[in-house]
Amino acid sequence: MQPVRSDLVHRLFYPVVPAVVTAIHDRRVGGLLAIPSTLSFKPPMVGVTIMPTSNTYRLIQASRMFGVCLIPYSHVDKLARLAEKAPGVEDKLTWAGFEYELGGTVPVPIIRQSYAWLECTVETAYEIGDHTLYVGLVKAAYAHEDFDEYWQLIHYEPVFYVGKTRRFKDSYIRLGLG
Repeated sequence: MQPVRSDLVHRLFYPVVPAVVTAIHDRRVGGLLAIPSTLSFKPPMVGVTIMPTSNTYRLIQASRMFGVCLIPYSHVDKLARLAEKAPGVEDKLTWAGFEYELGGTVPVPIIRQSYAWLECTVETAYEIGDHTLYVGLVKAAYAHEDFDEYWQLIHYEPVFYVGKTRRFKDSYIRLGLG
């Protein structure tokens, strides 16, 4: 075994399937990549951690709601755009090339290219180091037919994030399944 530097500990958990966390407030639309985590089954709650320097953070703070969208690998180019700075952009999802509509239960942006999404209200938030953990109460969840209690991975090809590399496009991979 080799020691791992403290600034690299989070990379031990890669690869992971990232999600696009979305938010809207006063006609401003935000989206960023995050790694959601199940926090509770009953009631269903998820957690996402977001840096307070992001525009999406400010939108979630103001609206007290967010969406979580799982995007297939065929749209990985758009995911990479979400990781870019976009000063002055009012609608980051459209800027990145996504199409969206507002959720039917919670009015958060839902990306049309999603294979699954959650509509959440903020139950609570905690400052943890340089991030804020948002605990979202899941008010609605939808998935493509490829989901039957578990992903069948017949149609849905998830994106796997392996960590930022020198060549950013190499940060995302697909697994050769089937």
